[in-house]
Amino acid sequence: MTDATAIERKPAVAWTLRNGYDFAEIFVRHGQRRDRSGPNTWVAVSIVSSYGDWGYFWSNCGHRPWWCFLADLNRQYAMEKFMGAGYRPASVEATLNGMRANLIERRREGCLSAEDAREAWDVLALCDGGGSLDAVMHTASVTRAFGDCYFDMVRTEVSPHAIGFWERFWTPWVAHLRETEGGADA
Repeated sequence: MTDATAIERKPAVAWTLRNGYDFAEIFVRHGQRRDRSGPNTWVAVSIVSSYGDWGYFWSNCGHRPWWCFLADLNRQYAMEKFMGAGYRPASVEATLNGMRANLIERRREGCLSAEDAREAWDVLALCDGGGSLDAVMHTASVTRAFGDCYFDMVRTEVSPHAIGFWERFWTPWVAHLRETEGGADA
């Protein structure tokens, strides 16, 4: 026998943002809990947008209002919480360029045979037409050319979805919060 699941309806505040054809719906629930140092704010944010759907729960925002906490977040911290590893996905182009430069350097140093370098170069070329970087990384040619450290060569870049969402929606939304919530007892 299992315990019955308790279900309780809780309201959330929602904002709808539009910028051209792009949109974002930002949902917020917030409250306070007490600990030894006094009341601490918590906030839950859920986002549905043309850039992606994310959410995060901050259980301790300190002694300030929820909107102040959110307004002070920087892009890297906030978007890493929302997107996890998706904030800095592998950059196929940067990874391939780095691996090719490494092949050239290792050939010059005499650490790699011409045959192994050519095989790895040709396998890397499969990604140029949109091939899978992950599939290429697991080939025998790449393993032979780079040994066990080939995954250390993966280069990442900030997701354009994170940048677009932050610039088009988060920043204007935070400015709106500063104007509207700043005078309210949030």
